[in-house]
Amino acid sequence: MSKPRFPEEFKIEAVKQVTERGYPVAEPADHQAEIRRLKAELKRVTEERDILKKAAAYFTKESG
Repeated sequence: MSKPRFPEEFKIEAVKQVTERGYPVAEPADHQAEIRRLKAELKRVTEERDILKKAAAYFTKESG
């Protein structure tokens, strides 16, 4: 399996966080992993919400 490729902007920001802000080297990578996890969770929850909205509209239409 190949390693994920990161955009140049991401690499530059990670280096700035370590060199300019004094973060430990692993911290920027841990932050990006958390952001990726939260984005995936947001996508899943948004899809679930949309399904529930459609179901609610369907049942409202059927009962009304």
